[in-house]
Amino acid sequence: MLLPSILGATGGIAVLSRYVRSQMLEVENQDYVRTARAKGLPWEMVHYKHALRNALLPFVTMFGLILPGLIGGSVIIESIFSWPAWAAWPMRRSSPGTTR
Repeated sequence: MLLPSILGATGGIAVLSRYVRSQMLEVENQDYVRTARAKGLPWEMVHYKHALRNALLPFVTMFGLILPGLIGGSVIIESIFSWPAWAAWPMRRSSPGTTR
């Protein structure tokens, strides 16, 4: 049960972590972040309150685009590991001979 979960999450985590990193590097060079640093705000406040909030907006969009792929991939992972779970449920319900 652990192996299929790790297999399904690895690709999504890799893509999203690289995306957040590139967004943070881009946001760290924006004028409002440099202004907050020049005001003398602590590094943590500048990093988390100013930069991370603005870097996570594209992350949410990218997560929404990756989510259907994760759900579709879970059907394949379940069939490889012979692990019946929630992703193949619509196919089982639509097979001939099933009752409500």
